[in-house]
Amino acid sequence: PDVRLWEDKCALVADDSGTVFHSRIAYLASKYLLKKKYRISHHKIMKDKLYNESIRTGVPHIVMEIGGRHQVKKVINDLKKYGFGHTEIWKDAMNKERCIVAKI
Repeated sequence: PDVRLWEDKCALVADDSGTVFHSRIAYLASKYLLKKKYRISHHKIMKDKLYNESIRTGVPHIVMEIGGRHQVKKVINDLKKYGFGHTEIWKDAMNKERCIVAKI
């Protein structure tokens, strides 16, 4: 089956490097997940004002699927620009670059 039959056009046709969504996800993750500390209280996630907002908390990793080697450098640069540290590249069964994992 042809992926174009069910996939959203935005997922198939992007900016010239195909990384516009990766960059936006990295930005949003840095804004909402890295710089704030959250706690569970009364079945709600509430911002705990007792913690210094400069303390890095939240998700320990972010994993993004990529379209191949041509996207690696741009996605890693965006992740680092938005505060993610160590990055790894995971390859698929065909030994092609398929995912980038970034750690806080």
